[in-house]
Amino acid sequence: MVWLGRTIIVFAWLLWPAILLAQTPRVQLPTQVPQTNATAPSTWSSPAPYSASQPYATPPYPNSAPIPNNVYPPGTTVTPVPNSVPFDPYSTNPGVYGGQAPPFNPAQPYGGGQAPYYQQGLGGPDSLYPNGVPINEPSWNMPEMKEFTKLLQRIRFSQSWIGGGDDPNSLGVYDTEVSATFDIPLFGLQDHFLITPGFALHLWDGPSSSTGADLPGSTYDAYLDTGWNPKFTNYLSAELGVRVGAYTSFDTFSSDSIRIMGRGLGVLNLSPTLQAKLGVLYIDRNDIKLLPAGGLIWDPSEDRHWEIFFPRPKFAQRLSTVGNHNVWAYLAGEYGGGAWTIVREAGFTDSFDYNDFRMMIGAEWIPIAKNGPSGFFEVGYVFKRELVYRSLLPPSLDLPDTFMLRGGFSF
Repeated sequence: MVWLGRTIIVFAWLLWPAILLAQTPRVQLPTQVPQTNATAPSTWSSPAPYSASQPYATPPYPNSAPIPNNVYPPGTTVTPVPNSVPFDPYSTNPGVYGGQAPPFNPAQPYGGGQAPYYQQGLGGPDSLYPNGVPINEPSWNMPEMKEFTKLLQRIRFSQSWIGGGDDPNSLGVYDTEVSATFDIPLFGLQDHFLITPGFALHLWDGPSSSTGADLPGSTYDAYLDTGWNPKFTNYLSAELGVRVGAYTSFDTFSSDSIRIMGRGLGVLNLSPTLQAKLGVLYIDRNDIKLLPAGGLIWDPSEDRHWEIFFPRPKFAQRLSTVGNHNVWAYLAGEYGGGAWTIVREAGFTDSFDYNDFRMMIGAEWIPIAKNGPSGFFEVGYVFKRELVYRSLLPPSLDLPDTFMLRGGFSF
C-alpha cells in the first residue's frame, strides 16, 4: 500500500502541469521562412503603371520563372503518413511518441521522431535521384521573419501493461508516461532544436524472492531529451539526440541513477519515397551499452508505409478516413526494457536491467490537419525476457513469455 500512496502523490504532482499547459495560450516565436531555389530572371521588366482596375502592379518577373519545388500542384491531395508512434530507443515504453516532433512540413504533417517520409507525387524535397543528378542553384531571396513556430508542440500520455503469472519467475509491469515537446527555433538556420521533458512511473509485480531476484514495487524515470535534425545537402541529413535522466526507485539515488543516452543516424534521401538510415544508439544499460541501428524507410504507395529498420521495424496500411483523421493498422517489433538503481532486500544498493523483445499489432489515428488529437492502441507478444543485476546476484534470471497491451494519445 506504500507504493500505491506514492503513486497517487506522483500522479497528482504530474498531471497539474499538463492541465495548466493545455489551458495556457501557446507561445509563438518567429522563425525564418525557408529559402526557395527560384532562379533569378535573366531579363527584368519595369513595373506597370498604377491602374484603378489593377491596383497592384504585376511583379517584374517573366512568366517562365520557376515555381519553388515545395509548392504542390493544384488539386494535389496530401495523405498523412503513419508517424504518430515514432521510435524511442531509451524508454521501456518505446511506442509513446518518443518526443521528437520536428517542425511542420507539408510532406510530413504530423512530426514525430522519424525523419520525413514522402509519398509518390507529393512533391517532397530534393532526393538523391528524383529526376537525375541534383544541381544546387543559387538562392536569390533573403530569408524573412514571416512565419511563427509554436513553442509547445505536443503533450503526450501513454500506459502499458505486461502480464505476469503464477510462475515464481513471472514479472508483471505496469507503465505510465507523460511528456511534452517544445520546438526551439535556431535563428539563422532552418533546423530546429527540440526539447522534451518527461516522467514515467513503472510498477513491478514479481519475481518471487525464492528465485534470489527481488525488485521494489516501483521505479521512475525523469528525463530531458534533446533532438536536432541538421540538413547537410539537398539529400543528406542526420538525426541527432541526447537524453539525460534519473532512473531509480523512490528510496535511493546515486550517481549510478543518472543515465546519459544518445542517438546518431545518417539519413540519405534516395527518392521522394525511399530513405536509408544508418547509425548507432547508446542506451547505457548494464548488459548492453551500444546498439547498431539502420535500415530503409519506404512508402510503396500513399496507403502503405514500411520501416525496414532495426531495432524497431514497422509495416503500416491506411484503412480509411474517419472525419478529420486517417486510420492506420500496423505490425511492429521493438527491443524493450530499461535500467534502474534500487535497494535490494539485503539492504545494499544495486542496479538492474529489464530486457525483452516485442511484436505488436495495432491501430493509430492521425489528424489530417497539423493540429488535433492523435492516438494509438496495440496488443503484443513479449518474449526473450530477462533480469540482469550489476551485482550478479543472481547473474541473470530468465522470465516467461507473456502478452502486453499499450495505448496512448497526444494533443
